[in-house]
Amino acid sequence: MTDGFYSRAMAQLRLRLRVGIVALIAVIAVGTAGYVWIEGWSVLLGLYMTVITISTVGFKEVADLTDFGRVFTIALIFGGIGSMAMVGTGFVEWMIEQHIGHWGRRKKMSKLVGELKEHIIVCGYGRMGRYVVNELRPHGAKFVVIERDQELCDKLVEQGVLAIRGDASDEAVLGSAGICRAAALVAALNTDADNLYLTLTAHGLCPNLKIVVRAEEQASHSKFMRAGAAKVISPYAIGADHIVQLLLRPRVVDFIELVTQQDALELNIDQVELKEDSPLCRKTLAESRARQSLGRMILAIRKQQGATVFDPAPDTLLEPGDVLVTVGRGRPESEG
Repeated sequence: MTDGFYSRAMAQLRLRLRVGIVALIAVIAVGTAGYVWIEGWSVLLGLYMTVITISTVGFKEVADLTDFGRVFTIALIFGGIGSMAMVGTGFVEWMIEQHIGHWGRRKKMSKLVGELKEHIIVCGYGRMGRYVVNELRPHGAKFVVIERDQELCDKLVEQGVLAIRGDASDEAVLGSAGICRAAALVAALNTDADNLYLTLTAHGLCPNLKIVVRAEEQASHSKFMRAGAAKVISPYAIGADHIVQLLLRPRVVDFIELVTQQDALELNIDQVELKEDSPLCRKTLAESRARQSLGRMILAIRKQQGATVFDPAPDTLLEPGDVLVTVGRGRPESEG
């Protein structure tokens, strides 16, 4: 809300400055034309007399004035002072907002980022980073963007997105983004080399951080995994696989899109992590009545030890730390 108010205030300030400049130009044009018409001077003399008059520099008149010319000069002085004052105050306000306002926004941004916990750090606001941000925002996820381009950072801030300008592979910049308090980091920089260096740096600062990397080359996957990445995503590989599945298994793809797309209101796939105090824990799937409690079908159970049980049997034991993969309408009624 504050960022929206700031944007509107800056727009009004720019409008006033433009109006002042147009008014000043109009006064100069009218003054020049007036002296040419009233006194019969040349355009250059008329322009010169107009400028020294509205600027109040104190030079003497370039030639004797008629009574009508003196009255016109008095009116020109008032009009010129008004337009000059409008331009001057507008320019000063703009300078103050550009410097002090920018400092204030950075201070506010640092405070908000400092309060984040279990958030996501998106490194790079290119094509991939933009898609990630657009998907995170509707879900209400806490995240901060690190981007080198100042213009992109300013646009994000105007949209109410937390953004930090800097090199994402710089330890100080990652520290300012709260990497040690973050839940995950998305490496979406321009090249695999940049993402690899970022992964090494982030993993070194926080070994338990979940790092998801965008990779251009398939051969880079093993390097990213050794550097500390939890997941490596290749957009080209995923796109090619989706095309093949669409050609060979179109109905399956239609179903997956139905339950995974953001605008699919009928069905969606979600996950529920069972906490220590969950009433579903330490019971079999049948005893817990998880389907009735959550209002969703249980597709699979990701055990804390790492194994995944698909289409779990009724006698499957639910334990703290298990993650239930569910499908149903809306969000789960309980988070376990």
